Amino acid sequence: MLKPGGTYGEGDEALEFYAKHTAQIEIVRLDRTMEQIVFPVPNICEFLTQESKLRVYYTTERDEQGSKINDFFLRSEDLFNEMNWQKKLRGTQEATGNTNTVPSQPILYWCSRNMSFWSSISFNLAVLMNLLVAFFYPLEGVRGGQATFVLFY
Repeated sequence: MLKPGGTYGEGDEALEFYAKHTAQIEIVRLDRTMEQIVFPVPNICEFLTQESKLRVYYTTERDEQGSKINDFFLRSEDLFNEMNWQKKLRGTQEATGNTNTVPSQPILYWCSRNMSFWSSISFNLAVLMNLLVAFFYPLEGVRGGQATFVLFY
């Protein structure tokens, strides 16, 4: 009943706000009862990138029952710093003579939103440079097949 888009369509704005600004978890207590906890999501969390969310989801330790929470709290400081950095990059300032707002550092913001793209480009360029060095390294004066290669990355 608390999901937006119900049968009557009344109060959808309030329900959308509620759904956007709250989250819930289910906890299994010691007596094997499951309890659902609803909590507010701070506004700073909207600055967390999708890539970071997926990284936490796929790399969180899930070996034991209590390991997920411990692993998450070990990462929380890095995530909080990333959210503050993204907020600072996305910080808006008024455009001159206009009421619209623009990101204060649009190029850095765009680069930071596409970090996996830049990572894959740098890796591919490193592989290309290593292949070029490997294929075009002058081996004419090498004695006994001893060659030293310089690997970049």
